[in-house]
Amino acid sequence: MPTLATRPADGRQAWTVQDLPHRPGYPGARLVHVIGCDPHATPITLDQALDILRQPRTVPCLACNAATSLPTTADPSPP
Repeated sequence: MPTLATRPADGRQAWTVQDLPHRPGYPGARLVHVIGCDPHATPITLDQALDILRQPRTVPCLACNAATSLPTTADPSPP
């Protein structure tokens, strides 16, 4: 599975978001992936990934270990 430890220097999008639809008895949800994990997910930037993960019912993908590819909010921003 692809992993990414830091923000790409050239500004490439390195994450994707997948919207999981609402089903009877299950609310809709969102998954944030490392790019390449889900070919049908929408590419997003680091800032978008962090903002999306602050929303309810949004989690990083366990299959691609997306949580380890995103900096924590305590990490300093690159210059």
